[in-house]
Amino acid sequence: MGRLITARKIGESPDEVRYEFGLNKRYDRILVIDPRTMRARAENGDFNWVASAIAAKILKTRQVKGTFPASMIFVG
Repeated sequence: MGRLITARKIGESPDEVRYEFGLNKRYDRILVIDPRTMRARAENGDFNWVASAIAAKILKTRQVKGTFPASMIFVG
């Protein structure tokens, strides 16, 4: 069975877009995306597979729709 990664946007400014994210709806980490470069980082410095997977899905949605999504789900 896959793991459920969830994220929800908690802030957006010209300098950064911030999401709470985690496994199984435990929003225990922060993802920060620079909207100019589309680079993502985990606020705590641990950019592991969970952060990478949800960041990729958020960035793909941004590329397709032109806006950062309010929330995102990844099952992997």
